[in-house]
Amino acid sequence: MMRGGTALHAAVVHGDVALCKLLLSHNPHAHALSARDLLDATVLMHATLQHNQELLKCILDEYVKFNCTLEAVNTQGCTALMLAVPNSASMAQLLEARADVNASNHKGFTILMRAARNFEGSAVDLLLAQTALNINDSTPSGTTALMSAASAGNTHAVAAMIHMPGIDVIATDNRGFTALINAARFGHGACINLIAPHIADINTSGKCVRACVRACVRACEARFIYSFALLATYFARTLYLFFRFTRLATQSSPLNRRLTDHNGRTALIWAVIWGDWNFVGTLLDVPGTDVNRSCKDGRTALMVAASEGSYTVIGKLMAHPKCRVDDCDANGWPAVAFAARNNHGSCVNKLLQDNPTEAALR
Repeated sequence: MMRGGTALHAAVVHGDVALCKLLLSHNPHAHALSARDLLDATVLMHATLQHNQELLKCILDEYVKFNCTLEAVNTQGCTALMLAVPNSASMAQLLEARADVNASNHKGFTILMRAARNFEGSAVDLLLAQTALNINDSTPSGTTALMSAASAGNTHAVAAMIHMPGIDVIATDNRGFTALINAARFGHGACINLIAPHIADINTSGKCVRACVRACVRACEARFIYSFALLATYFARTLYLFFRFTRLATQSSPLNRRLTDHNGRTALIWAVIWGDWNFVGTLLDVPGTDVNRSCKDGRTALMVAASEGSYTVIGKLMAHPKCRVDDCDANGWPAVAFAARNNHGSCVNKLLQDNPTEAALR
C-alpha cells in the first residue's frame, strides 16, 4: 500500500509501464527516482513489490542511468533487494544491477536470513551463488543465517549452506546456542541429520587455541604497561600458556569449541527435552557424543528424560554402552529419583530393572 508519494509512485503501484515511461521522459532527473512516500519507500521498492519484470527493468534502467543508489531503506530498514525475496526473478535483476547482497535491516537480519526463515528456496540458492556474500554475517544477538534456517527447520537452506566454503557450523549466539542446538530445541530432526556430520565434537566446551592466545597476549600487554619489572613474568606466563593450549589442541579436534548454551545444555539434552527418541537416536549415533555430559545443575540427559517421564527416550539412552545410570546431579539425586519425584512409575521400574544398584535406590 502506498501512502503519499509522487505521480511516478502511483504509476508504479498500478503497474502502468507506459505511464511510468511517459512520466520519466517528462522528468528525467534522479530526484524523481529518489523521491519517497510517507513510508520512506522509493519507486524502486514499489516496482519490486509488483512482481512485474518489465516494470522493474524500466525503473532499474533509469536508476543505472542516473547512478541512483539501490541501497535506500524504508522505515523498517529494508532495501529493494530484501523486499524482492519472494520473487527470484526480481532478485536476479537487482543483483545484476549490483545491489548489496549483504544488506541488513534495522534489527541486523540479512537478506539470506530472511530467505531462509521464509522458506524461499530459489532466493537462497540465488544468494548463495553470489561471490560477494558474507555467509557468516550475524545479527547483534549473534544469530547467523545457518542458525535461522535450523531454527525454522528449512532443510533446503541448511543443506545448501552447510557445504558452502568458509561456513562456520559451530558459531554461537549470545545465549550460547549453535545451529545444531537450535535444530534440537525446535525438534527439526532432518536439520540435525544435516548438521551433525559436519561437527567433529558436539560435547566439548573448551575455547579454541587462537582465542586463548589472543587473551594471553592482551593480559601480557596489560602487565607490561603496569610495570617493566614484570617483563620476565610476562614471558614466562605466556610461554606456559602457549605450550598448555598447544598440548590441548593436539589432543582434540580442530573444531573443539563451546557447543553448549548458557546453562550448559548440549544438543542431546535439548533433544531429550523434546522427548522424541528419533532425534536422541540421531545424536547418539554421532561419533564422540557424550551421553553422560551434564549441564550446570549436574543433570544429564538421562535425568532430564526421567524427570519428563519419557520412557522410550530412557530406553534409548540406557541402550548406549557408555550410559551411567548411577550419576547424580548437584543435589545428589540420580535419574530414578527424578522419575519417582514426578510419579513416573513405569520409568522408575525401567531404571531399577536394568540397574538395581544401591546408588539408584537412594
